[in-house]
Amino acid sequence: MSEQETRALVLVCRRDFCRILKRVLRSEGFSDFQHGDLSMVCGSALEDRVGGNTEVFVVSTDAEHAERLISLLRACPIRGEKEEVFELYTVGNA
Repeated sequence: MSEQETRALVLVCRRDFCRILKRVLRSEGFSDFQHGDLSMVCGSALEDRVGGNTEVFVVSTDAEHAERLISLLRACPIRGEKEEVFELYTVGNA
């Protein structure tokens, strides 16, 4: 995989969505991803905005797999009082 094709997906989600997200990542063959609290990527600025009940996943993959994962996550049936279950950021070369 060339560097130009690499995408880093940063997924910020509520803790109650983490198990679902881990299951989706593993079922799609992503086993080498980073997972932790928000300080892993940005310190306390984002954590103050979204609250302490939030975690982050960082996944590195090629553009095709990144698009598939984004599509799957957007299609997840999510129930609950809050609609904002996760935020997704793509970092990489276009």
